[in-house]
Amino acid sequence: MALDEPKDDDNVYNIGSVKVIINKKIESYAPTIDIDYESYEWGDDYVITTHF
Repeated sequence: MALDEPKDDDNVYNIGSVKVIINKKIESYAPTIDIDYESYEWGDDYVITTHF
């Protein structure tokens, strides 16, 4: 995960107030991508899960 600007080979999704950019080629291999925000003992973090 990184801060980035969309390119021609990206799909852009607006989820609430967050813009999510996913490369079209990667999305073709993993059509379902879950992005969650979890709390752990050591802190909070994003968790990305793909379903092939």
